Amino acid sequence: MSRKNVLLIAALAFSMVLFAFAAGCTSNPAGNTGTAEKTTAVVTTQEPVEITVFAAASLKGALTDIIDQFQAENK
Repeated sequence: MSRKNVLLIAALAFSMVLFAFAAGCTSNPAGNTGTAEKTTAVVTTQEPVEITVFAAASLKGALTDIIDQFQAENK
Protein backbone atom coordinates (compact mmCIF):
# COMPACT_ATOMS: atom_id res chain seq x y z
CA MET A 1 0.00 0.00 0.00
CA SER A 2 1.25 3.43 -0.82
CA ARG A 3 1.46 6.18 1.74
CA LYS A 4 -1.51 8.01 0.19
CA ASN A 5 -3.71 4.93 0.51
CA VAL A 6 -2.76 4.51 4.17
CA LEU A 7 -3.52 8.17 4.85
CA LEU A 8 -6.88 7.89 3.08
CA ILE A 9 -7.84 4.81 5.10
CA ALA A 10 -6.72 6.50 8.33
CA ALA A 11 -8.74 9.62 7.50
CA LEU A 12 -11.85 7.57 6.74
CA ALA A 13 -11.48 5.58 9.97
CA PHE A 14 -10.98 8.76 11.99
CA SER A 15 -14.05 10.39 10.43
CA MET A 16 -16.18 7.31 11.19
CA VAL A 17 -15.07 7.39 14.83
CA LEU A 18 -15.77 11.12 14.98
CA PHE A 19 -19.27 10.65 13.52
CA ALA A 20 -20.01 7.84 15.98
CA PHE A 21 -18.82 10.01 18.87
CA ALA A 22 -20.97 12.93 17.69
CA ALA A 23 -24.00 10.65 17.35
CA GLY A 24 -23.46 9.35 20.88
CA CYS A 25 -23.18 12.86 22.29
CA THR A 26 -26.40 14.00 20.65
CA SER A 27 -28.36 10.91 21.67
CA ASN A 28 -27.23 11.08 25.31
CA PRO A 29 -25.80 14.51 26.17
CA ALA A 30 -23.26 14.78 28.98
CA GLY A 31 -24.76 15.56 32.37
CA ASN A 32 -28.02 13.75 31.66
CA THR A 33 -28.31 11.34 34.57
CA GLY A 34 -31.87 10.33 33.77
CA THR A 35 -33.22 11.61 37.09
CA ALA A 36 -35.13 14.55 35.63
CA GLU A 37 -38.78 14.30 34.67
CA LYS A 38 -39.17 12.90 31.19
CA THR A 39 -40.93 15.09 28.66
CA THR A 40 -42.14 13.96 25.27
CA ALA A 41 -42.31 16.44 22.43
CA VAL A 42 -43.90 15.66 19.09
CA VAL A 43 -42.57 17.61 16.13
CA THR A 44 -44.41 17.37 12.84
CA THR A 45 -42.78 18.50 9.63
CA GLN A 46 -44.12 18.43 6.11
CA GLU A 47 -41.22 16.70 4.32
CA PRO A 48 -38.69 15.08 6.67
CA VAL A 49 -37.86 12.26 4.23
CA GLU A 50 -36.79 14.58 1.41
CA ILE A 51 -34.43 16.44 3.74
CA THR A 52 -32.79 13.18 4.81
CA VAL A 53 -32.54 11.91 1.23
CA PHE A 54 -31.09 15.25 0.07
CA ALA A 55 -28.45 15.18 2.82
CA ALA A 56 -27.52 11.59 1.99
CA ALA A 57 -27.31 12.37 -1.73
CA SER A 58 -25.11 15.41 -1.06
CA LEU A 59 -22.76 13.35 1.10
CA LYS A 60 -22.63 10.55 -1.47
CA GLY A 61 -21.88 13.03 -4.24
CA ALA A 62 -19.10 14.67 -2.25
CA LEU A 63 -17.51 11.33 -1.39
CA THR A 64 -17.78 10.18 -5.01
CA ASP A 65 -16.00 13.34 -6.18
CA ILE A 66 -13.22 12.84 -3.63
CA ILE A 67 -12.75 9.18 -4.58
CA ASP A 68 -12.73 9.99 -8.32
CA GLN A 69 -10.11 12.69 -7.80
CA PHE A 70 -8.03 10.36 -5.62
CA GLN A 71 -8.14 7.58 -8.21
CA ALA A 72 -7.24 9.99 -11.03
CA GLU A 73 -4.19 11.24 -9.12
CA ASN A 74 -2.97 7.71 -8.32
CA LYS A 75 -3.14 6.14 -11.80
